[in-house]
Amino acid sequence: YHAANTAFTDTTWNVITSTSDASGVLHYSNGDLAGVSLKLGTATGTGNTVPATTLTVPSSSLTFSGLGSAANTGIYTNNSVATDGMFISGGSGSTFATVGLQIGGLAAGTYDIYVTARNTNSTAAYRQNVYAGTSASSGNFTYANSSSGTSGSAVGTAAPGYSSATVGYNGTNSSTAWVQATGTTTEIYGNYVKLSVVLTSGEFLNLAVTGQFSDDRGFLNSVQIVSTSPIPEPSTCALIVGFAALVSVAVRRRRS
Repeated sequence: YHAANTAFTDTTWNVITSTSDASGVLHYSNGDLAGVSLKLGTATGTGNTVPATTLTVPSSSLTFSGLGSAANTGIYTNNSVATDGMFISGGSGSTFATVGLQIGGLAAGTYDIYVTARNTNSTAAYRQNVYAGTSASSGNFTYANSSSGTSGSAVGTAAPGYSSATVGYNGTNSSTAWVQATGTTTEIYGNYVKLSVVLTSGEFLNLAVTGQFSDDRGFLNSVQIVSTSPIPEPSTCALIVGFAALVSVAVRRRRS
């Protein structure tokens, strides 16, 4: 979002390193305490032929890593939030393994979600499929429809009420600029995706990431959640003031 809207200059990021529950400690991009909940989740499919469809929330089966052995220049240099990431503990490149998050306490309104998802330790050509939606209650959520395929080619379509976007990687290339992947056949390659959700009062925002082809694991490096139409209540004044209402990172930032 910083690249998409250069007028936005807030710098406060939330750094999650070793917990599946970061509720009550997140801050808005301007530094104010947000008062929202964040729980991380995981899911596993069957081998490399049947992707998972339902995220288990919360889940402690997570690894948080500095990564960056293959992609560490351009936008991935030094303490870039797109370099480090979280993924399933014990997952392998040939086993479907999904990671994601659930956020509660956001005001009703429309939110744009900017996601970076990449295994920056990998030289493989593969894709990361990102799903976003909402649920009326906390806990497990189904983000995709059942699917099957061969050799990591399978990917579930978005479940009812969810949208999806895909970003593809050709190998070790490190982009010098932020490029949105549109998810179409010819414009799938980039380094971040953008999705939008509409929350009603009391709903939870859900996000899931899974892999495809040479690396079936989902990786989550950073998430920025931007309110575009919050309800003007006193408790959400900070959401209205700037271009971005809430910026959160669901992974560890690199330290230079």
